[in-house]
Amino acid sequence: MLDGDNTTPDETVSENGTAASILIAQLDEGYWLIEGDQHLAALLSAEEPYPTPVYCVRFASKFEMASLPSGGIDTADLWAIHTGIIDRLKRENQLVLVDYSQSA
Repeated sequence: MLDGDNTTPDETVSENGTAASILIAQLDEGYWLIEGDQHLAALLSAEEPYPTPVYCVRFASKFEMASLPSGGIDTADLWAIHTGIIDRLKRENQLVLVDYSQSA
């Protein structure tokens, strides 16, 4: 279900006092930011600290994304993340991959 080892999030805390995180959705070869908009610039530039690990939920289909209990995810409403950023996160062991079908 999870790829990666025992990584733990860094000590970054959001404005409301909870642990901040970055959540990305993957469908086919595309990636979109679901949560963590406030860390987008840092994530893209890798020049500022951002919460790690970054979590990526892999969806098998648009139907699966749309069937989420929260009303689904429409990629048209989200920031796209370039595959080069994803490759960097993988190289630096900062990405935890979760298959939605196995976690649901």
